Amino acid sequence: LKDHATKIIDSILSIFCHILRGESQIKKKLQDEEQLQQQQQQQQQQQQQQQQQQQQQQQQQQQQQQQNLPTYTVPTSELSNQQQSNTDT
Repeated sequence: LKDHATKIIDSILSIFCHILRGESQIKKKLQDEEQLQQQQQQQQQQQQQQQQQQQQQQQQQQQQQQQNLPTYTVPTSELSNQQQSNTDT
């Protein structure tokens, strides 16, 4: 009877061990998946940041180009002189 009981106990213990191993494997898989998701999210965030930086750079370049446009204002005295010379001829 003792041998029989110890065999039963051994088999029960081995079943528990299998269950625990399975649980730990499942946990590990879940952790791996979570890490993957986090990495993907980080990559997406980095890409978004890069896009934002590129947009900001483009906006800055556009602003600089607009600022670099030469502006020339004709003084009103020159305008009136031209009109007079036109009427003289």
